[in-house]
Amino acid sequence: MTAVLNRPDEGILKPALLSIAAWQKAITDNPYNPGAGEQRLRSQQRLAKAALTSADETIAVILDQAAGQIPETALDYVPTVDYGIMAHEIVNPNWQSDSALHSSLSSTGCSRSETMELGWWHLLTLRLLSERRLPDPPAYLLDLAAPASLPFNRASLTASDNEITPEERKRVDRSIRNLIRHSGGIWHRRGRWLFDAPLAAAWWRVEMSRAASDAYQDSISPEGAYAAFRAAWRVWADAAARNSTRLATPNCAAAFVLAAFSHRDSTGALPTGSAAKRMVAKLMRRTQHLSVGHIDPLELSELAL
Repeated sequence: MTAVLNRPDEGILKPALLSIAAWQKAITDNPYNPGAGEQRLRSQQRLAKAALTSADETIAVILDQAAGQIPETALDYVPTVDYGIMAHEIVNPNWQSDSALHSSLSSTGCSRSETMELGWWHLLTLRLLSERRLPDPPAYLLDLAAPASLPFNRASLTASDNEITPEERKRVDRSIRNLIRHSGGIWHRRGRWLFDAPLAAAWWRVEMSRAASDAYQDSISPEGAYAAFRAAWRVWADAAARNSTRLATPNCAAAFVLAAFSHRDSTGALPTGSAAKRMVAKLMRRTQHLSVGHIDPLELSELAL
């Protein structure tokens, strides 16, 4: 796979990233405001209809709603891939599909700092949509189960402010929040982009799996680490977003994987849900005053059990 990336031009890319935040604030309220005016409703209906129609229409509406502050040239400063990403790879990711995305983006030389920008993932999503690398129409942005299941009644997309019920209005709003989550993340909920945005989650699952493998090569393969992280990704990513300088270090990542393997050996399954949450909480609490970069991952893993 090959990808082409023009190195970022701050004069173009930075304003575009800031405009994405402004666009999010313009189209949603934090928290949800059931009394938002008709203009807000119309903007949300227009974007929801676009996502059900085509990639081109979705891009056009987002660029228009961003008040022309995201120039199309900004999309040239994020990477692309030379293969299509299928719907099932977004809904049911696996090692092969996630590592393909990671390899393709990494081959462009994109840095961790770039991939930690929510706006960067939004621009990437727009570029991949423009090149038909993502499903068209991008209904999955409204809900990962779409178009088979939508969070609203289609009739609500043409209802006026006086006709739409409070519940249907909230469902339309929810679909737009989903679109923002899935295309890059919601600005005011910064940590959640690690598991809300499918492309970002894919890249970071592989990034941490390879880091864990490199930190403890004798017992951890990238594929094995990936299985452990995928089983507990939401739990681990939520904690890592709040404690990135410690939990996301290679040694701690490897320690979590080794602890997950130990849990599998004793229970027959990799930890998920509450089991994973307990392990992560123990690892964070017990390493609070430790320099984890200088401690063997196997020793660290015992602190998670």
